[in-house]
Order: sequence, then structure tokens, then C-alpha cells
Amino acid sequence: MSTRVRGYLNLREVNGNLFETLQDGDILNKDFNIDMENLNGTAHAWGEAGLTYGFVVMNKKNHFLKAGVTAKYLLGAGGFFMNSNNINGSYDSVAETISANGDLSYAAANSTDEDDDFDFGNGSSSIGGDIGLIYEYRPELKKGS
Repeated sequence: MSTRVRGYLNLREVNGNLFETLQDGDILNKDFNIDMENLNGTAHAWGEAGLTYGFVVMNKKNHFLKAGVTAKYLLGAGGFFMNSNNINGSYDSVAETISANGDLSYAAANSTDEDDDFDFGNGSSSIGGDIGLIYEYRPELKKGS
């Protein structure tokens, strides 16, 4: 039996200089520019519970093969999507203001309760699975050791 919460974020066309600036711990004390074209991003989060079964398919002199399968129950927690053809702007650290122009389209589908905590019970659910094979070539393996 396995359980986990998973998520991923995919961003495309993020300005590399802006990304490095945003990672700076002292960012609010520095001016910086925003200049991006064709920005888009997607984020998803979900929980899963699975049952796994694995077995040895072959165990010969130098060859070893294992197989496994996991059946999963998936619980959606939400998603976020954004797209922009062009965003330009700047941050003024003295005035602590951001000036920007351009376009930004976004949508969100989430499963939160009234306290904005994730509630996996309100999301979509589905089933899924994984199949795996492991092959090992063991030329120096001695029988009985």
C-alpha cells in the first residue's frame, strides 16, 4: 500500500534574469524589470493511494528480471493555468510599487474548503496505474553465495 500527495508546475518562456532576481533573498530592496513574451504555465496537485504487486519473472545464471504493477486511486486537488502574450514592467524598491502593462489570462480549478485548506474530497477522482520491469545482467554472480 502506498499513499502520497503530488504536484507539478510547468512554466515556459520565463525571463531568466527575472527568475534569478526573484530568487534573491533581498529582492524587495532592489529595483528590477519585468519583460516576458509568450509566457505560459500550468500547475496541478493531486493525492493518490495505490496497491502494488511485484514478482520475479526470470532468475537464471546471469539474467534476473522482475516485474511490478501498481493500481492507483487518484484524487484531484486543483489546477492553475496562465498565459500571456506580453508583460512589461518594473519594480521600484523605494516606492515599493510594481508598474506593469500587457495581458494575462488565467484560470483556476481548486478543491479548497472555506479556510482555503486543500480538501481532496471535493476534487475529481480517477483510477490509474504504473507498470515496471527491472532487468539485471549479473555476469559475476556465483550461485549459492
